[in-house]
Amino acid sequence: STNRAPRRSTPGYPGEELIGRTLAHLFSGTAAQAGLESLQKAFLEQREIKTELQSQRKDGASFWCELTLSPVFDHEGRTTHYLGILNDVSGRKLAERQLTALSEELRHSRDSLITILNQFPTGTLILDSSAHITFCSATCGAIFGVAPDSMPGRSWRQALPFDAASAQRFEMGLATPAAARDTLFIAWQNQTGSAHWVECSIMDDPLELSRHLV
Repeated sequence: STNRAPRRSTPGYPGEELIGRTLAHLFSGTAAQAGLESLQKAFLEQREIKTELQSQRKDGASFWCELTLSPVFDHEGRTTHYLGILNDVSGRKLAERQLTALSEELRHSRDSLITILNQFPTGTLILDSSAHITFCSATCGAIFGVAPDSMPGRSWRQALPFDAASAQRFEMGLATPAAARDTLFIAWQNQTGSAHWVECSIMDDPLELSRHLV
């Protein structure tokens, strides 16, 4: 006699076990309901459909799949059957959930940072690698007499009311390596003609060196 390796059981259904069953046998529960309703509508309209549904294996384990169903017609244009292609997309759905959770975490962290920066008595600007403003704190907006929400997306040259000499100093400061930068004194005039001065420090963003914190 010969020794045979035991057959490994699989969590899925044998093909013959599904013959004669409806799709509801594979796709059940609240998570699949919307997909099943879409399938039913496609059947009535005799058209192709691609949808994602949550299914379950024979052992009860759930997984996400992408189902494509295409009607097959006879020579008289009548639907004879449907051709289905099923792909397991559980890995992609998991990655999407993780990305959503990470995005929510980053959004929460960003909101917390903005709240903190808006409480500082000193103004804060964040400039991207193209010298466009991505953030203007409430204090900074009050200093320059501008609405903070109107600043993101604008070049600092257009958005900040520096005089010519100050604008040149500021631009040179952005181009100077961090270790060699000095504190800048910036001057401007408001709409009434009053002169103002502000002390300004330019720092590299520790998370992305091409950005600057002002």
